[in-house]
Amino acid sequence: MYLSSSVSGSVRSRWFRTNATSIALVLLLTLTLAGCSGSTTTGFGWTFWSSGGMKASVSGWKTDRETRTVRLNEGDTLVITYDIEVDHGSLSLRVAPRSIRAFNDPTWYRNFEESRSGTVEIEIDQSGTYEVTATLRRFGGSYDITWKKD
Repeated sequence: MYLSSSVSGSVRSRWFRTNATSIALVLLLTLTLAGCSGSTTTGFGWTFWSSGGMKASVSGWKTDRETRTVRLNEGDTLVITYDIEVDHGSLSLRVAPRSIRAFNDPTWYRNFEESRSGTVEIEIDQSGTYEVTATLRRFGGSYDITWKKD
C-alpha cells in the first residue's frame, strides 16, 4: 500500500509539472500574440503627468489620448508651452471646456505631423473646468507639454 501510494504520487507530480509547463507556455504565447495584433501600443516608452503638464517618449508607435483638467476663470490666460518631436504618426493638442459638445468645438486646437516647439496664449472667455488633451495617432516620438495660468 505504501509503495503504490508513492508511485501514484510520483505520477501525479510528473503529470502536474508537465501540464503546468504546457499551460504556462500557452499563456505566454497567447499574451505575446495578443500584443502583436490590434494592440494600441507597440514598442516601449515612458509617460509622466503632473497637474501642469504631460510628458512622454514612445519608441515604436502608440495610439492613445491623455487628458488633464485645469480650473480657469473668465479673463484668465492659459499659457501652453510645447516641445513635440514626431518620428512618425501625429499628435493633436486640444483645449476645451469639459463637456462632450465642447470637445468637438475646442477653444484651441493644433495637429502636429512634424516636430515643433512653441508657446500659445489662450484667452479664457468662460469660467469652468477645461481639458487639455493630447491625442496620439500611431505616434512615435516624444512630447513635453506644460501649461500655467496667467
